[in-house]
Amino acid sequence: MPLSSGSANSASPMAIRHLIRRIDALKIAGAAIASCERQGETAAAFVTDADGHLRAALSSDGLNPIGLGTASLKTASVLQGVDACSAGTPEI
Repeated sequence: MPLSSGSANSASPMAIRHLIRRIDALKIAGAAIASCERQGETAAAFVTDADGHLRAALSSDGLNPIGLGTASLKTASVLQGVDACSAGTPEI
């Protein structure tokens, strides 16, 4: 059963296992942005679960909107690298 249909309680335990909790995803994204801002930088942070499903997206106040687009591309690149490594494919 897809996680988006029905109540959260109706999803199978197997589907829930890889899903990071919303509160945890928001804490992680907030901490990442706060770390960048302490160094005088603006940032966008995307947090995904182990399967690559977006759980949280936050950005610094005043961040150029392009930052949100590039953050999702960076996430996709990381997940592709993880897939390549787990498949045993060497990166050149």
